[in-house]
Amino acid sequence: MERQLSQEDMISHGFSVRHWQMIEAGRPITVFTLLRICETFEVAPEELLAGLTQHLRKRKREP
Repeated sequence: MERQLSQEDMISHGFSVRHWQMIEAGRPITVFTLLRICETFEVAPEELLAGLTQHLRKRKREP
């Protein structure tokens, strides 16, 4: 959303619309797909994982 890309835009990055819909829906992905996402958005995997860790910690604290 931040980069204003649509599901259709993700086709140019090698993802099918259906695959991207599944990713957005929170379906499990492979490490290979995770690395492709990082490459597409120019984000280091460790940066992405650090953000995920912070998100999960917040969720545990919420009642």
